Amino acid sequence: MGPGVTQQEEDGRGEVQYSGRVTDDLDKRLLNTFTSVWFSESTFSEAFCFFKGYSIPAKAKSILEVLQHIEGLPLVDSPEVFGLHPNADITYQTNLANDTLSTITNIQPKDTGGGAGETREDTVQRLANEMLEKLPPDYIPHEVKGQLQKMGPLQPMNIFLRQELDRMQRVISSVRSTLTDLRLAIDGTIIMSEDLRWALDTVTLSNDVTKMMREDISAPPPEDVGGVYIYGLFLDGAGWDRRGAKLTEAPPKVLFTPLPVVHVFAVSSANMADSKRPPGGGGAVSLYSCPVYKKPRRTDLNFIFSLQLRSVQPPERWTLRGAALLCD
Repeated sequence: MGPGVTQQEEDGRGEVQYSGRVTDDLDKRLLNTFTSVWFSESTFSEAFCFFKGYSIPAKAKSILEVLQHIEGLPLVDSPEVFGLHPNADITYQTNLANDTLSTITNIQPKDTGGGAGETREDTVQRLANEMLEKLPPDYIPHEVKGQLQKMGPLQPMNIFLRQELDRMQRVISSVRSTLTDLRLAIDGTIIMSEDLRWALDTVTLSNDVTKMMREDISAPPPEDVGGVYIYGLFLDGAGWDRRGAKLTEAPPKVLFTPLPVVHVFAVSSANMADSKRPPGGGGAVSLYSCPVYKKPRRTDLNFIFSLQLRSVQPPERWTLRGAALLCD
């Protein structure tokens, strides 16, 4: 961060990217985390390193010295270099083997050809296209004004009609804009914003990870709090300390860790600031906003919502780890 540059301006730079691969708000959070953790005033200090042995050649005085420094780096990079857990290499190798075998299978001669079913994205695109085709065109202002003039603009019913036409035009414009943005978001042209996912005006969700597993639950949540109990979520990229009810590093070779039962309940947006504070008032504990996905494929269409998970480490650690919750 250069002299005179505010943190807000620096965070904004983290959202500047190329090739159009940012498709949702969580992509932006990851980019801003990279910026804040790896690109700051401390980046060029002697103590800074991305990982052990991965430092910046700050003392290099020529391009040749920089190239020599790069040549001295290990040929195989550990996932920890990128902030990931060593277990990520197991996932990478598994996916690579599956992709290789899948490619070999797909290029084998086939006796018959069958169409793969319509994907969820295709379904949404088709429905959006159908709705746009059925949507009536915008009213033409001068034509509406001319017709009202003929009918008598000061007649009470015609005044009411003019107001209803204005409201109807706003609805048509809003529906057309939303459907168009939805199609672009599915294509990855624009960001899938919160407005496109859903809008909650005065109520938002909060949660508490209990120390109970599914078999320990015998009754619904207390009536004075309400909400629901959720079970069957698995942590990917992190482990869980049941006793301390907080995130921890995943054990070696353990790719998925079951999360205890989660109590999810609604709170007023006005009280949300208090509900986001970690219980106990401890200054060392923070909250990581952990995305929940239906499937391991982390696309916006598989995203459900986020749960707040307690952590001793800063949230940025788990963002770099790629920590998420999976339903399947």
